[in-house]
Amino acid sequence: MKNLEYKETFRITTNMLDCNDSLKLSEILDIAQNIAGDHAEHLGIGFTPFINKGWIWVVVRNRVEIVKDIKSIKEIEAETYAINPRFIEFPREIILRSNGEEFAKIEQVWMILNINTKQLVGPKELEEFHSSKPPLFASRTKKIPLIPKEQLKFNSNFVVPYSMIDHNKHLNNTRYLDLYLNIYKDDNFISFQAEYINQAFLDDELSLYTFKSDKQNYLYVYKDDTLIFYCLVNTK
Repeated sequence: MKNLEYKETFRITTNMLDCNDSLKLSEILDIAQNIAGDHAEHLGIGFTPFINKGWIWVVVRNRVEIVKDIKSIKEIEAETYAINPRFIEFPREIILRSNGEEFAKIEQVWMILNINTKQLVGPKELEEFHSSKPPLFASRTKKIPLIPKEQLKFNSNFVVPYSMIDHNKHLNNTRYLDLYLNIYKDDNFISFQAEYINQAFLDDELSLYTFKSDKQNYLYVYKDDTLIFYCLVNTK
């Protein structure tokens, strides 16, 4: 029987923590990505069956809210389920718990890319895989408004290394948050949202830009004049 709601436990290692022993932003997304992929495989709509059709899942948006600040996490119990699809968007929600206590909630927006035509597809048969659970967030996760490039501050250039490429042959979505952490050197956040606009590939030279406003930190990633990624991190 195919379970529309799926649970998995992840053991936390020292490499998943930053220098302050806090769980890295990228590792929160890594756990979310792993359980999403495992659940999709369980449902028969994961990487293997999709690649045979010339399709891949791509995440276009991640929204994370820290419900409770918990230190010294040894294991994370994750629960996930898909919610009502919206045309070609397939939202998925994830709850993270430590010792049975909820500490983070996540909404991901996934789409399906035909790797041969480079077009997005929205197969009707996937609509049967969503749960009837209510959304975790009161409002729909919409795209963060863009800040014009001329208002951003240039930080540095970055060349995509082999170690950050995933099995879809592009810069893995979680690694952008490592770029954020390397720039801001601050794990003091309460929520963040990431927007994935275009793919970046091995040896691409990317330009990193920042913008700060009160308790909001932004990172924008460009390849020449093409926007690749941007995120907003709300700090304490």
